[in-house]
Amino acid sequence: MRSKIECEDRVRAIDSGSSFELQGVVGATFLAQASLSNAPASSRWYTGGDGNWQDGGAVDGRQPLVAGRGFEDSETVLQTLVTGPATVSFEWQVSGGNGNTVTRLHSRLDGVEQGATSSSGWQTRSVSVGAGTHLLEWTFTKREGASLLAEAQLASLQVTSKDGSGDSTDDDSTDDDSSGGGSSGGGSVGWLGILLLLGLGRGLMRGRRG
Repeated sequence: MRSKIECEDRVRAIDSGSSFELQGVVGATFLAQASLSNAPASSRWYTGGDGNWQDGGAVDGRQPLVAGRGFEDSETVLQTLVTGPATVSFEWQVSGGNGNTVTRLHSRLDGVEQGATSSSGWQTRSVSVGAGTHLLEWTFTKREGASLLAEAQLASLQVTSKDGSGDSTDDDSTDDDSSGGGSSGGGSVGWLGILLLLGLGRGLMRGRRG
């Protein structure tokens, strides 16, 4: 079952000068808001697609978010908003994917690719966020033939603002046995309405046009 809400509507626009008329169907996908203990509590998190990002158990002394296990030919998305200027740092790896490209973990800022990995070893990455509010996204894709055991792992998430303050997921109070996570679903539509006023609905709604 896909963790998202889909809607669509027909739109019509007419150019007053030439009387040219354009019609089309605009659709949007709303991701559910998630409660994640292994991510900074100061941010709102949204997840969906063919599954959810969830809190995982301890791996190599880290408390990761995980996605993709048990799925094949799938896409699982994690999104949050970051107010800059700031730097977002994290560690990531793809466990059980054998390093091949049928399993790949991507990071994107406002829809622009920032990096990708299929590696089974932990790598440290950072994304520089400019002034204003921006959409940061991690997407784990598994193509046909991918192992059902292949899993994306995202850990040590930290947002550091320009003044040096930050919020980290590496906290002694984190429950090593956490494996719940998932989506709460509540409140995401109202929050997205606010994002539309900020001009950021395009990203969180993952809009499509036809």
